[in-house]
Amino acid sequence: MFIRVKTISGKKYAYLVENTWKNGKTKQRVKKYLGALYKPEKLQEMSFTQWKNVELESYMNNTPLKKIIRDLVQHCLWLHGFLGKPPARDGFSVDLMKGNVLKRKAAVIQMHDGYLSTDTFRALFKFKPVEEETRGEKLAEALVKAGLKVEKDVFILLYRKIYNI
Repeated sequence: MFIRVKTISGKKYAYLVENTWKNGKTKQRVKKYLGALYKPEKLQEMSFTQWKNVELESYMNNTPLKKIIRDLVQHCLWLHGFLGKPPARDGFSVDLMKGNVLKRKAAVIQMHDGYLSTDTFRALFKFKPVEEETRGEKLAEALVKAGLKVEKDVFILLYRKIYNI
């Protein structure tokens, strides 16, 4: 499944789409409407460690996984100008505790190479370890799908935390 963006009356909307095969041809089926799409410009640059003002290894070892995920999302949002509690910009907001992305109703924020939606955010909370040969790839894929750009040192420590290495 993937996210497809449609422009309707000049506004962009995101849909969760699935490809299926029927009579030797591929068909796309919309599984779910995700909401209005917002693509904010990146406004600043700062590493996660600088932003959190922490010693990274200690933070990763002593912080619950869901809190780390929320902090990674909040950092990416902050880089794109989302401020306050909950982080908000131009009418779009993110409930970091529940994993909701909103603009009154469901919404999607396009950042980096992915889309932060309620679905992709919650998928990070529910991420389950997978077989050994693909686990790094699956974790990276989940982060990228959610629009998060995670620095190498942060990714390595996150990987170690999830897989108890």
